Amino acid sequence: METKSGRSVRMVPHLPQNTQEMEKSPANHFLILFRDSSCQFRGVYTMNADSQELVRLAGVGPRTISSTHVESIYKYSSDRKQFSAIPSKTMGMSVDAFTIPGHLWHGGGGAAGGGGSRRASITKKAVISK
Repeated sequence: METKSGRSVRMVPHLPQNTQEMEKSPANHFLILFRDSSCQFRGVYTMNADSQELVRLAGVGPRTISSTHVESIYKYSSDRKQFSAIPSKTMGMSVDAFTIPGHLWHGGGGAAGGGGSRRASITKKAVISK
């Protein structure tokens, strides 16, 4: 797939896992999380209609994202095979992808509710033998 600027959306490495998660899900509308306006694929989300939160189904990114934290939204044109930014902030069935502000990628959690990526920090202790 290509973006409006002709950039390719790199989805292939995550495709098997994402399609399995999508098949298991009762949802009928899925949204792609892009890293930023370069449209680099990061994850697949569904919209919780009751809470208006986006919930991560597969990939990386916050576990949940409030719809108020969405930075940009995109629509996919199947004719042109590219994503185009939509000049709106309303999440709905016409939205195919979205981005979030950069500070939500750095594990701040808090407002996004998910806390960044899935990577955990590990502290190693040195054991000294006598």
